[in-house]
Amino acid sequence: MKLRFLSLLLAAFLVPSAPALAEPTEEPSSQLDYTPLYYSPNLADFRIVAECNPGGGTQCPCDQSDVALNTEGDYATVTSNPQGRKTWANAIAGRTFNEFLPDGALVDLESYRYQINMRLPQLPTTDVSQPENGNGVLQVMTLWDGRNALWESNKRSLEAGVYWVLNKWSPWYGKVLVYTRGLALVDTGITIPPDKQWHSMVLSVDFKTQRYISLEVDGEIADLSHVEVVQLYRPDWGDNVGVIITAESLSTWPQYYCPYAFSWDTQFSNADFGRLHR
Repeated sequence: MKLRFLSLLLAAFLVPSAPALAEPTEEPSSQLDYTPLYYSPNLADFRIVAECNPGGGTQCPCDQSDVALNTEGDYATVTSNPQGRKTWANAIAGRTFNEFLPDGALVDLESYRYQINMRLPQLPTTDVSQPENGNGVLQVMTLWDGRNALWESNKRSLEAGVYWVLNKWSPWYGKVLVYTRGLALVDTGITIPPDKQWHSMVLSVDFKTQRYISLEVDGEIADLSHVEVVQLYRPDWGDNVGVIITAESLSTWPQYYCPYAFSWDTQFSNADFGRLHR
């Protein structure tokens, strides 16, 4: 079975040569001041988008009905393939801060922190007869500058993605990875043995230096100040400036012609986004 191809954010969320990198942030995120800007216990104002046939991995029919976002009290369930049909879609729930941050300040090349909790209602397996089977859980923080207002982006996004591997066929099963330049995967050294408990993920990124700062999972901290964020060419995105946070549920690859019909639920809660500063 395949690991997920990365196409981190879709233009629907935005209706939308790299500069020299500065030195990595010296302080770990725990020593930086944090100003909270946004909080949602249940992703009630997130928007759901289908990423169909990611990476061209299948030729199966797919549309917006193949993903779902359901708010259930104090958490939300993000579902890939809620109909259980022969398709392949990554379910991307996202929240955009367009031009302005919640405190009224303009979106800028700053350091930001994104925290969210996640839980699996079902465990993956190598038994293809189990229709609920996961490929992974992904959280992404993206900065988009469509008019070169903040840096010479030339239609390139800056994207920091955390990928918890749930593909039971993968040797990386349970590992927490981040994406870097060229969509390469970096092992953070953190592993979450898949279970049905809540887990906390805290991602800190410096978009000015275009590097991660750190990742904290269930209190375990990985220093990622040496890891560059992803740049992706997005010619079809708009001319706005924005920051996007996502919570994504990825079902297992059903093979190229979809002989299998896999769905996947991931529960998310307590999305918290804000600014880091010295």
